[in-house]
Amino acid sequence: MFAYGHWRDQQMTRCVSVNANAGVWCDEGVPEPFETGLPTSADRWLDMSNMALASSLRLNGEAGPDTLDLLDWEDVTLHSFARGDRAR
Repeated sequence: MFAYGHWRDQQMTRCVSVNANAGVWCDEGVPEPFETGLPTSADRWLDMSNMALASSLRLNGEAGPDTLDLLDWEDVTLHSFARGDRAR
């Protein structure tokens, strides 16, 4: 499933939710540039997910937008967090 929301000045400007099994659940607001003008459809959910991540995180990859100042995927450090001992 792919779900994306964009808020600006406390107002939702884009809401899209789609998955391969149930189809399009929500498609409201002005499409984002990463959506490339193609319609929202169940067969595009994975592409839309990859393009949204690449666009939001400004990552350079095959699904990413063609813009300047992008990071290579390999240069991104992922952090993991764990809950501490709650017995203390």
